[in-house]
Amino acid sequence: MLALATRMYAGGFLVTLAWLVLLAAVTLVARLLRGPGDSAGRFASLVPTAGTTAAAVTLAGSYATAGAASFAASHGYSADVGAAAWPPQAAPLLMRS
Repeated sequence: MLALATRMYAGGFLVTLAWLVLLAAVTLVARLLRGPGDSAGRFASLVPTAGTTAAAVTLAGSYATAGAASFAASHGYSADVGAAAWPPQAAPLLMRS
């Protein structure tokens, strides 16, 4: 069970790090898009907002499902219950524990 939790936390850390790198890249693109005119400035300000919203929604959903699967695995629920909460590509990790 400890190996499963370690993998989960390591994966969560890597996903969070990747989203932070994406947010930095989106901010750079927004600064590069700024040009003369009002519409260019408004569009450039929407780019980081969209990136931040996408990161927040994705990270909140992934941590909620990973937490539910971890809770189910550590409290004796069947592997099918945990696999239903976790993404399909991660289900074999839960089945092994």
